[in-house]
Amino acid sequence: MIDLRARSSWLIIPLSLFLVNNARPALFENWTRPLKGPHSLWTSSRDDDYFRDMGQFNNQAWFIESVDRVARSGCDLVGIDITQNALEYPFQALLLSRTPATGAVRAYRHTHCAGASLRGALPRLRGE
Repeated sequence: MIDLRARSSWLIIPLSLFLVNNARPALFENWTRPLKGPHSLWTSSRDDDYFRDMGQFNNQAWFIESVDRVARSGCDLVGIDITQNALEYPFQALLLSRTPATGAVRAYRHTHCAGASLRGALPRLRGE
């Protein structure tokens, strides 16, 4: 009779091999953030990496210019209008990379809000 522990180890080994094999494409063949080739994470800039899979929007230069302007402004509250483009993460990540020591921006708020969203906003966003 086969021991229960021995039987479970025979199940764990194939399952582990299956999981490792299925993780390979995500690690080594990722087209947005590859580990090798001309756009490798090791050789490309972080600014370019954020926009690699967003080429259809053609707005990388606009994002970077906006981030640079906000970083130079010294504002600690930034309003983000996502009515035309809902990609706020690249803006926030790039801004943080430009002000890491000071942590100048302490809050982000969505603009063009109405109703309950606007009532909960800070007075500066409501125009008071």
